[in-house]
Amino acid sequence: MGRMPLYHWDLYRLDDPKEALELGLEEHLYGDGLTVIEWAELLDAELPKERLTIKLNIENGFRTIEIVPTKSYEKVYGEIKERFMSCFA
Repeated sequence: MGRMPLYHWDLYRLDDPKEALELGLEEHLYGDGLTVIEWAELLDAELPKERLTIKLNIENGFRTIEIVPTKSYEKVYGEIKERFMSCFA
């Protein structure tokens, strides 16, 4: 059992991404857990301004991960980077 609930939303699968709001996305965004949203750019205007965005990219056959923190998530990003980048050193 983890320390907090994890909620996963895949907006790509919805006919209209705004359906997610009707299905309870806001309860998860502002609730007691961690919310992970695939295809979040489809609902960007309705998402919290303060967040940690993780982009998975494929270019020229290579996969890259881009992590973009907003101001309030810079410390969290630093901790993630320190913890996981040491695995590759």
